[in-house]
Amino acid sequence: MRYLPLAQLLPYDGTPDNPKGTEEHPMSFADFQHGMKQWKEGKTDDTFRDGLLVMVVMVALLALLLHLRQRRKRQPELNNAARLGRELARRVPFPWGTRLLLWWVARSTRVHLATLLISAQAFETSVAVWSCRSRWGPLRRWGARRLDKLKQVLFAA
Repeated sequence: MRYLPLAQLLPYDGTPDNPKGTEEHPMSFADFQHGMKQWKEGKTDDTFRDGLLVMVVMVALLALLLHLRQRRKRQPELNNAARLGRELARRVPFPWGTRLLLWWVARSTRVHLATLLISAQAFETSVAVWSCRSRWGPLRRWGARRLDKLKQVLFAA
C-alpha cells in the first residue's frame, strides 16, 4: 500500500472569499457609541474582567500570606536595641503623640529608645539637648513640657 500525503487524501478546496458574517470594516465612532450605550444599559458581559480582578486579588493575597509566613520564620535577632525599645514603650501608658516625640528625641540625640525609657539621667540629658536646638524650636519646647510629664510617669519613685 502506498502512503499518500494528507493533501491528496483530503483535497482542500479553500473557503469562499467572503463568508457570511466576516465582513471587515474599520472601527468607527458609532461602534464606540454603541458599545458605551450597551455598557450604560448593563447589557455587557463583564465576567472576564471580574474573573481577572479576582485572580489579581488572589495572587496578591497569596503573596501577602507567603510574605508574612517567611517573616514569622525569620525571627529578628533577640539582642536588638530597637526592638527592646518598642517592647518597653508598649508597656508604658503614653499620652497621645508623646511616643512619637520620644522617638524623635532618641533619633536626634542618637540614644537608643530603650535607654531613654530605663535611665532617668539619659532621659533628662537627651530631652535637654533636643529641646535646645533651634530647628522646630516651638514644637520642641512644647514637646519638652510633654516629655517632663512622661518623666514623672516613667521614673516615679
